[in-house]
Amino acid sequence: MKKDRSEKYEEFLDAAISLIEEKGFDNTSVSQIVQRAGLAQGTFYLYFSSKAALAPAIAERIVEDAMARGEKKKLNQAENSKDFLRGLIELVFEITEDYQQIITFLYSGMSYYHSLEKWEAIYDPYYQWLEKIFEQFQKKGELRKKPDTTIMVQFTLGILEQSAETCYLFKRNNGDVDKIKKDLLEFILKGFEENTTA
Repeated sequence: MKKDRSEKYEEFLDAAISLIEEKGFDNTSVSQIVQRAGLAQGTFYLYFSSKAALAPAIAERIVEDAMARGEKKKLNQAENSKDFLRGLIELVFEITEDYQQIITFLYSGMSYYHSLEKWEAIYDPYYQWLEKIFEQFQKKGELRKKPDTTIMVQFTLGILEQSAETCYLFKRNNGDVDKIKKDLLEFILKGFEENTTA
C-alpha cells in the first residue's frame, strides 16, 4: 500500500506535518523543516521542488494512512455491508480528527498550488481499494447495481468526509459525534438498497 520511498523523504514529511500542525503552512519555512528533520537543506530539494510541493506529498501520506488503517480494521473482510459501512465511517472520522489541521491546509494548498486532477490522482488508489470492497457486496446482493461502484464510492466517501469535516474542522457537531455517525449509517444504508427509487 505504502510506496517504497527513501527514509529521508519520510523524515522530511514527518517534520513538515508536525511543523504545519504547530505553526501553520505560511509560518513554516523550509529551513525549519530541514532543521527538525536533522538533514541538509540541499537534500530537501532533491525530493521537493519547493515548500508548496509538500502539499500533494502530505495528501498522499494521509491517503496511504487511511488505507493502512482500513486494512488493519479488516474493512475488506466485513461480513456484511452494515459492518463495513460502520467501519468506514469510523475510519473517515478518525482520519479527519487526527489530521484536521493538515486537512485544512491541504484544501487551500492543493487548490492554490495544484490542480484538482492532481488531487484525484492521489485519491485514486483509495477509490480503487473501496471499489473492490463495494463490488464484493454487490455480488452478495447487499449493494444496488446502479450507479456503478465508482460513482457509489465517490458519493459515499464525499458524504462521509463532508460530515467528518463539519464536525472537526468547522466544529458543528452539537456535541454528539456518535449520533451523527449513527444517522450517517442509516442514511447511507438506505442508499445502498437495490429498491431505492429516485
